[in-house]
Amino acid sequence: MLEDPFQESEESFIVSSETAIPSESSQPVAAPQQQYDQEQDQEQQELLQQQQQKQQRQPLSTVPQPEPKQQKPKKSNDTRHQTNAPPMPAEKEKVPEKTPEEKEQERRQQARDVEANMDQIRFSTTYHDDVYAYRHVKLPKAISRWLPHYKPLKESEWRALGVQQSSTWEHYMVHAPEPHILLFREPINVYKARMREREKREQELAAAATAAEQEASEDLPEPSRPSKRQKAE
Repeated sequence: MLEDPFQESEESFIVSSETAIPSESSQPVAAPQQQYDQEQDQEQQELLQQQQQKQQRQPLSTVPQPEPKQQKPKKSNDTRHQTNAPPMPAEKEKVPEKTPEEKEQERRQQARDVEANMDQIRFSTTYHDDVYAYRHVKLPKAISRWLPHYKPLKESEWRALGVQQSSTWEHYMVHAPEPHILLFREPINVYKARMREREKREQELAAAATAAEQEASEDLPEPSRPSKRQKAE
């Protein structure tokens, strides 16, 4: 078999080319990277220098800082150990008491006002719930001026003002906007028992009245009948 004369030359060419021309991957790449890093460092230094120059040209603005808040001491309600405690308030001046003569004069004047204006006292209709029966009594101005302020009255007190009703009623509350209107109440069972007694008494009185009328009619003389002669005439 004949040998190819060009085979050896090709192999020698390949070997020589590999040794003579180095590949790109074998070239060093450190030099361009270092140059890039140096450029970046220079740019940063220039920026820092420019900023420093601007700060030197423009004065810094002095911004006032807020003062720290001072905490106030807590107030204690205990004043036993305080030397600078506030002084006690002065006592109110006491109203001098009335003399017995002045009280007697007021009592007589109240009795005169009540007697003169008793017919102007107005009683409301009775209304009730499951526990109490209620009514209110309206006093005229001449009598209401003798009312004690914001105080429920006892039986003797509201009777002295001319209010006439059963003793089972209780003045239980004062209405501040209208103190001249007295609010009374009594237990519902007492109220119902009193109503039954009243109805019974009214029935007895009505029966007695009818009986008296019948007796009076029986005692009257019978009318005389006319005679035959009087009829003919």
